[in-house]
Amino acid sequence: MYPDVPLPTEIDDDSCPSNDLDSYMFQTVGVEVIPLIAECMQKPLLRAPIKGTALNQDMNYEKAENTNEGDGKIDEIEELYELVKQAKETYNIEAVCSGAILSDYQRIRVENICKRLNLTSLAYLYKKDQSELLNQMIENRLDARIIKIASFGLDTSFLMKSISELQSRLEDLKVKHQINVCGEGGEYESIVLDCPLFINNRIKVDEYKVVTIDDDEYAPVAHIVFIKFGLEAKETEDPIELYPTSEEESKVNEG
Repeated sequence: MYPDVPLPTEIDDDSCPSNDLDSYMFQTVGVEVIPLIAECMQKPLLRAPIKGTALNQDMNYEKAENTNEGDGKIDEIEELYELVKQAKETYNIEAVCSGAILSDYQRIRVENICKRLNLTSLAYLYKKDQSELLNQMIENRLDARIIKIASFGLDTSFLMKSISELQSRLEDLKVKHQINVCGEGGEYESIVLDCPLFINNRIKVDEYKVVTIDDDEYAPVAHIVFIKFGLEAKETEDPIELYPTSEEESKVNEG
């Protein structure tokens, strides 16, 4: 739909002073796999290290005037701003698409960046019913694996399982404990190993380890660290129509 659109991401590795596993804005678990996702989609990738923190944690975000001065502290959102600015200057992008489903915190910050750079913020998934969205992802062959758990009712048996394998368990936990089945309350984080947007290859994980942060009996916190991974050729699949045809668009517009 948008050829040659870059994939901006934030890096948080050993060369960076922070490793915020509980960031409200960025996912740090599984970041080592991001270059392979870009390769599978055949898209350029822009990356930058996270050096700042969430200095402004208010719901409504505005850049602090002294963010880049004095003691050298910087809000992490300003680092994302610089990355998106680089994408606009390099690739002439006109919009930024984010995957926020429930989070106003994330959506508002992306909108702030877009407004300052005269870009359009696209949030197609925002406020969609999460059970319906989870089912749509599964129907469209999205191989997303859970790689971090941090919620009552989830345990390490969920790690590296696909959303299709866990759908019924997640729906049960929604009824019992009111969790967000798409993980929008921080219940879990995931990584995509294959989807229709991956053109010729998928991501294969050969080795990983589980790191336990909190072994609480009822709400443990644990995540995956990938050790050995790479690409493998995709098997031939029947194409999935990702976007409506002209005839379907006409029906939608008429309806």
